[in-house]
Formats: sequence, C-alpha cells, structure tokens
Amino acid sequence: MQIMEGDLIRTINKKYRVAGAFFTREASRGRHELDNTQEVNWVGVDAGAIAGAKYTGYVAHEFYSPRGSR
Repeated sequence: MQIMEGDLIRTINKKYRVAGAFFTREASRGRHELDNTQEVNWVGVDAGAIAGAKYTGYVAHEFYSPRGSR
C-alpha cells in the first residue's frame, strides 16, 4: 500500500471498514522488525490509524530474522 497508495494513514482511515486484515512489513531494507529508522512511521500507522479507527480485525507482521535464519 505504501508503494501504490503512498499515504497509508489516509487510505486506512477511508478503507478500514472493508479490510479483512492488515499485514505489516518493513518496506525498504528487507523484511525485518519494525522500528523508527524505516520509511513508514509505524507508530502513526499502527497506533494512530489502525487502533484509532477502532479496527477489530487481524493485524499481522511479516518478517525474517535479522540473523539470516528463516
């Protein structure tokens, strides 16, 4: 969504009612843990937009271990 829509928070606020689930992953360096060094502000997206919309569905995170094991 970040790549195609660009404005995650606005899109979430407009479309969360029809979302079956949200899947998060780090967008720029591979699929590692979410932190504050990445392109997406996950605090604003997860805590702000998704939780603030009172979304009650599933939120899942896709990642690979930074140690290289999968």
